Order: sequence, then structure tokens, then C-alpha cells
Amino acid sequence: MPTGDVTRVEHPLLAGLSDEHMTKIAGCAWGDRFEEGEYLFRVGEVANRCFLISAGRLSLELDGGERGIIRIATLQEEDVAGFSWIFPPHRWNWDGRVVEPVEATVLDGEALRALKTKDHDLGYELLLRFSAVISDRLEATRLQLMDVYGDHG
Repeated sequence: MPTGDVTRVEHPLLAGLSDEHMTKIAGCAWGDRFEEGEYLFRVGEVANRCFLISAGRLSLELDGGERGIIRIATLQEEDVAGFSWIFPPHRWNWDGRVVEPVEATVLDGEALRALKTKDHDLGYELLLRFSAVISDRLEATRLQLMDVYGDHG
């Protein structure tokens, strides 16, 4: 549930966007706080939100079966959690568990999808910015997998 209205979204992901685009994004944003141990999202659930973290730490995790929980990345201030809202089937690919209370601006993924469809310039800007997040996350995943499957003998 939203806990606070946002009139201006301040986050590095959105730096340099026009005032018009920022106003549109603020219209689908709210501030929220999440406590330690809480899951912001779980694998397979509908991905309809994005979290712009302003404080705290969030662990991105996968259930590795016999290997246990595999931490892909730990996100913190100025990081972004969530890009699965962009691409069908709009499902989370990993769990997001709060490891230190998180304060974040939450963006409504459905509203963002509608905005990027109506305003192609905004859509282009969002896709460029989220593509960088995706690239960083893939690199972190690659490094984590090298560690998990690497030769430690």
C-alpha cells in the first residue's frame, strides 16, 4: 500500500529527464518503507512495480535447490530494484528480500507501461535507462555464477 505521495522523484536513474516527463512519472509514484525480512517480490509473481531505493539494503536471491539460497546482488541507496514490469510476461525472475530496512520510491509498472506507450520519447528514455540497469544486473549475475560454479579446489 502506498504510504506517501511523491511530487518529485529524485533518483539517479531519472536524472536529466525533462520536467514534463518527471511530472508524468511522479503521477505514478509513492514513497514507502519496508522492514527487514520482508519480501518486495518473489519469483513468478506479477511484476507490476519498480523500486528506486533511497536507503537500506535489498538482497536479490534465487533458490539454488541443494546449494541453498544464491544471492545475486545486494542493492542499496541509489540502486533500482525491478525491471520485469517492462517485458511480458511481467513476472519476477528472483526474490527481493529486505536485509536492512528499505526506503524507496515505488513506481507503478502498469502506469509506466501506459505512459511509455502514449509518450514514445518518455518510453525511449525509460528503456535506455532500464537497459543500463539490466546490463549491470546481468554482469552481477555472471560474476555470481562464476563464483558458485567455479573450481574452488
